[in-house]
Amino acid sequence: MQRSLTTTVNELSRRRWATKIWCSKRGNEHPGNPFKKASLRRLLTNAIYVGQVEHRRVIYPGEHKAGLHPASFPHRFLEADTSRANYSVQIVC
Repeated sequence: MQRSLTTTVNELSRRRWATKIWCSKRGNEHPGNPFKKASLRRLLTNAIYVGQVEHRRVIYPGEHKAGLHPASFPHRFLEADTSRANYSVQIVC
């Protein structure tokens, strides 16, 4: 996974893609930042995109429609994420 993340981050950088631009309640604008491996991993493993919700390290079926097919969701990355010490996720069907 590391090599493919690095390759993808390099390609995103080459294309000058960045994270979203957002504005705080006080009106301060925060520019998008270049993607890093951590921000790309967080985006790719977000359960929301397959119609699920994560709460307190447990993934539940959501009430919203999936934007991606569940088979394309990388559950194994959430279950075996070595970047966060002692982090594990339980998937509830």
